[in-house]
Order: sequence, then structure tokens, then C-alpha cells
Amino acid sequence: MGNIFLNPGFETGKLSPGWFGGMTVNNQHNHSGNCAAFGSNQWMQQNFPTPIPAANITELSFWFDFAAGDSGSTGYINILYSDSTFTQVAITPATVYTKLNVTASITSGKLVSGVYVFVNVNNPCWFDDFVCTVPGASAPVGCAGAGAAMNVRAMMFFWLISAITESRRNLSDFELSEQIGRKLAYSA
Repeated sequence: MGNIFLNPGFETGKLSPGWFGGMTVNNQHNHSGNCAAFGSNQWMQQNFPTPIPAANITELSFWFDFAAGDSGSTGYINILYSDSTFTQVAITPATVYTKLNVTASITSGKLVSGVYVFVNVNNPCWFDDFVCTVPGASAPVGCAGAGAAMNVRAMMFFWLISAITESRRNLSDFELSEQIGRKLAYSA
């Protein structure tokens, strides 16, 4: 089984490859490995190279930690689908690293195209160790663990995503996701 997230633990020391958005990465408060993404009133997103049938995903989860004092703040993860719809799941504040498994929230019959994470907090919230397990998938570059397969095609797709994102800042997140999804589908 492979984790299809690119850079799931932010071990590159930055969001890329794979992620884009306003969150930052540092090595001061991580769940595992050396780094974690964090932000206050920020977002980040990752689009998968190819949409995945919901039935093929055996786990979609991540670890998070809200800073002390932000117990009333909010966060969300949107599970993005190839038809431009999404399922939104609230992230209930926790002041220690907590695992949130959103697998049961995936809408059956849909094609999952990525995730979008948003936090509305005054103090930092940290995210680490994203997992999207698909049986038979090979782990792309940036995944923790020795022997993670190098997926050059995925790297090219994520470079394309970064380029499109930079050139289309005036688009909404969902319009951008839709354009990227079309480009990825065309090149598959």
C-alpha cells in the first residue's frame, strides 16, 4: 500500500513539492520526522496527480495541534472531488498532537482529487504526517521511509501545479483546482 501524498510530513523543509498555499514549514514543533506545516488564518492544498476512486482509499488522515489558548478556534479539511464538489470536515481544536481520520467522510462513488486545509486561529496550528493510502500505489518522492519510489511523472505534475498556481493568483481555490485537474486529466 502506498501513501499518495507528496511531501506528507513536510520533510523537505517547505510546502513544496506537493503542497501550495499560505502555511509555512519549520522544525520547531513536529509530530514525527523533522518538520511540520503551521499557520494562523492560513490554508494549504494538495491535488493528486490522478483522481482516485473513493472506494480505493483505505485511509485519509493527518495529525494536527492547535496552540494553547485557541480552543475556540476553527479549522477545516475539505476533501476535494474531481467534479468540483467537496466534503468539509471540522478540525476540533486540540492542544496536543491529535490524529484526525476523515476516511469515513469521503463520499462514495466520487473521485477524490486532493485536500484543502484551512485554519482560522490567532496562534499557530501545526499539521504533520498526512496519509492517503491506496492499495497498490507507489509512494511518490518526498514520502518518509527508506525505499519510497521516485515518481518522476508525479514530480512533473506538481511542478505544473506550482506554475499554474503562481500564474493564476486571481482565481478562487476551487477554480484553480478545477483547472489543475483538467490539465492533469489531459496529460494522463
